[in-house]
Amino acid sequence: MQHKKKTAAELFGVAPRPKAIGRYVVDPGIAVAPFAHDDAVIRVFCHACGRYIGITQEGAGALAKEFGIRLPDILSGSYFEASQCVSCSDERKFTDFVLKHI
Repeated sequence: MQHKKKTAAELFGVAPRPKAIGRYVVDPGIAVAPFAHDDAVIRVFCHACGRYIGITQEGAGALAKEFGIRLPDILSGSYFEASQCVSCSDERKFTDFVLKHI
């Protein structure tokens, strides 16, 4: 008797995607606040779903390269903004990605 391996989605379910209504406005205090995770160095704010996503140095470098953005040496006071993010976009990727400074 063969057992089919179940996927994580089959075992645990899938979290619903947040609604991407596109009306959210960044709160600069949250965008540059200290991180709960030691690995995060910068946040992405999504205008579509309103999420703030902590990004590692490696992730920030990869996203900056993908979108042709030059990262500053010191990221303190900086954050990214996106029209859609990996959580809410149908393509599961960031769109209209820009670096902002406070």
